[in-house]
Amino acid sequence: MESMLEVVRCPGEMMVEQAAFYLRDKAGVWWHNEREGARAYYRSLGQPAIPWAGFKRVMRDHFVPEHIRAKLRAEFDSFSMADNMTVTEYYHRFIELSRYAEDMQLSQRSSPLRFENGLEMKIMEKLPVGVLSYLKDVYERAGHAERVVNTVV
Repeated sequence: MESMLEVVRCPGEMMVEQAAFYLRDKAGVWWHNEREGARAYYRSLGQPAIPWAGFKRVMRDHFVPEHIRAKLRAEFDSFSMADNMTVTEYYHRFIELSRYAEDMQLSQRSSPLRFENGLEMKIMEKLPVGVLSYLKDVYERAGHAERVVNTVV
């Protein structure tokens, strides 16, 4: 949603109303019940519109409560490639879980190393020596290493 609003250059003060238009089912009911309270709160702060960051925060807090985020952070902390997992499956789950590591300050520099450390040893052994700066580079090299490991007879 945020990407779409950025592409159409939606003004910041209109982002919440534009996004709310697309909410359906549980999200639509939730926002219908929350909207007036949120508007009143931000008006009391002297803000004429609900800020996008505030909207995202309350939506996240409602649909992914803290106890679930804590569980996902813990899963990320111990996440590594399982025996039956491909490099591609590992990469996509890594990306998904890394969203919950925000408070751990997962930097662009530490993310590739964290990804590499979670690879299966037979794949990690085939990676070239040296530190790669970008997660996508480690992912691509690991994919090539996986192909080599799987073709060796």
